[in-house]
Amino acid sequence: MHDHELIHILADLAHDVRELGKHVAANNQKIGELMSQISDFVAKQSAHNQKVSNALDAISSEIQKLNAYIAAIQNSPGTLSAADQASLDAAEASGQALEDKATALAAVTPPTAPAV
Repeated sequence: MHDHELIHILADLAHDVRELGKHVAANNQKIGELMSQISDFVAKQSAHNQKVSNALDAISSEIQKLNAYIAAIQNSPGTLSAADQASLDAAEASGQALEDKATALAAVTPPTAPAV
């Protein structure tokens, strides 16, 4: 192999290494962008999960109140008094409120995942 052939091979190799370096830099930038998108999505998903958790806590609390109203009515002797009727009316209203909250919860959608 002659010196000029070796020089040519080394020049080609140096060019290929530079090109590889450009590709590595571009890939590192893409990885950074993807990681940023993932972080943004995780933040949105966490906020969504907290909304759902809060809604479930509210529904659970309302169910406990409704159960207390029902227990009060079941434990009252004889015919319904005005207080019992008021408890029954409150239980019905609470049930409607639970239905409304469940409907609203069904409409809560998670954020869209980033495109990969």
